[in-house]
Amino acid sequence: WLHWLGLVFIPVPKRAREEGMPLLAVLHYGGSLDTYQLRSQASPSHLHGFPLLDYYPHGVASMAFHHRLNILIFGSCPADGDSLAGVSGWRLLDEAPYWAP
Repeated sequence: WLHWLGLVFIPVPKRAREEGMPLLAVLHYGGSLDTYQLRSQASPSHLHGFPLLDYYPHGVASMAFHHRLNILIFGSCPADGDSLAGVSGWRLLDEAPYWAP
């Protein structure tokens, strides 16, 4: 939790998760994404992690969530000496692999 870059709350329908509590997506400075199930009466539980550096070798600069489309949007860092950066959307899935570019 010490070196996170972004936090996004993701609403989840009650039928999909325990108590219908939202998920918390944490983008870490090192390029990994972790999700946690929030709970009203207990500590959050880690659901899974995903290494984004496999897809963004120069790092991720930002993250946002589009509620209506159920998509996480990432902004990537430019390569050395390059002024171009990229933006991509990842759809959230309810079963493995959980993320689809």
